[in-house]
Amino acid sequence: MTAKIYLNVPYAEKDSAKSIGACWDAKIKKWYFEGPIEAFSKFGKWIAEGREQTLIIFENFCIIEALRMCFRCNKKTRVIGFGVWDHSWLIDEDNGTYSIKDFEDYPEMEDDIHLAWTEDENNVPPLLLSYLKSKYNVKTGHSNVAGKCFANHCDHCGVIQGNNYLFSEMGSPLSTETPVEEELIERMKQLKIYNVYTDTALPLNWDITYCSNDWAYVAYGNKPFEHLILPGTEDMFTSYSEMFKI
Repeated sequence: MTAKIYLNVPYAEKDSAKSIGACWDAKIKKWYFEGPIEAFSKFGKWIAEGREQTLIIFENFCIIEALRMCFRCNKKTRVIGFGVWDHSWLIDEDNGTYSIKDFEDYPEMEDDIHLAWTEDENNVPPLLLSYLKSKYNVKTGHSNVAGKCFANHCDHCGVIQGNNYLFSEMGSPLSTETPVEEELIERMKQLKIYNVYTDTALPLNWDITYCSNDWAYVAYGNKPFEHLILPGTEDMFTSYSEMFKI
């Protein structure tokens, strides 16, 4: 599989990046590489920017919407998470080299959606963040468990809806974590799943929760999934420059 990925190359390192295959995009004034995904590791320091591991998504991701009962006002409120389809991990090996963990090597997971989130809104591409804040009650707030964090808040009373519950615990309306098949099927049928398409690979600092039941999003979710065109984009495939408002 091949893909295009943009790089954060300091001016002083441009010749080094060019020498191993990076190209210059004069329109948005950034370096990029287009080629086999396994070759992304050569450009690791300009993708990871100091992170120990970096999620790289390809072609599309999802917004997963559910309803939950707010623990304070006892009214149903919308909560969302991200859903990740085809992806790889860029791993910093701690010795100046990088490796790619490619989920094409795990065919049993290749067609699954995996629940994801980040507790720092700066990790959400600006165009996507603007859309989410206009559509949902998501913002940076304060949790007694996590402290300052990007999180869902109740549509009615405004109280924060804990990330730990929504993304880490069994029973969350967004999660596939349950030992009871009937409960899993009913939960998945209540979801709304929206696909967002991109024209390049996106390196993201998001956390993924993997579960053996993740196949259920596709099997029982609201198919066909709606193709979401983000405001301000020219077509269904959001460009890198649009996503990051360059």
